[in-house]
Amino acid sequence: MYIEKAANRGGFSTIRIRNMAREILNGVDFLHNNRIVHRDLKPQNLLVTHDGHIKLADFGLAKTYDFEMQLTSVVVTLWYRAPEVLLGLTYATPVDIWSVGCIIAELYTLKALFRGTSEGDQLNKIFKILGKPPRSEWPKENVSIKYESFDIVDSVDLYHLIPNLCTTAKDLILKMLEFNPNKRISALEALSHVYFTEEPINT
Repeated sequence: MYIEKAANRGGFSTIRIRNMAREILNGVDFLHNNRIVHRDLKPQNLLVTHDGHIKLADFGLAKTYDFEMQLTSVVVTLWYRAPEVLLGLTYATPVDIWSVGCIIAELYTLKALFRGTSEGDQLNKIFKILGKPPRSEWPKENVSIKYESFDIVDSVDLYHLIPNLCTTAKDLILKMLEFNPNKRISALEALSHVYFTEEPINT
């Protein structure tokens, strides 16, 4: 796996992470423009070409959708699974954005940000870092995991978990890891984020 190899070499520079994030998002934006949800984005499904470019791989769970279709099947490897999938709700392209947010964070730390062992535990891991969402954001539909199952916790500053994270990278990741999929940034919006336009600092 590419990230494991990088860990043995000491990880990625911030410029390399930015370039990788841009290429991942370009691929995801292409899919979403063609109404395709990848549904299983994770580091193991990112291939690196001989000249160092990133390619999305393993489209075994990819799904073409239209705007009236409601996807419900359980997909995405647990650690990269969006809250709406963990709760068994319908979903669309924002599930890929959540996965990319997890991947970008992992490029900095070389370990998964949320490492749960079940759907409930995964949500608990998410809330312990991002904070429990307000009741108003909890889905109105009946879900198997109840809001009351989780303690009210404040978010953890990502700087404590990712010391080499720059301010703009933190902002982008948090916009990708928005609990409410309707408020989550799109791939196209992410590509226009200041993280990709500011002067890079090579650290």
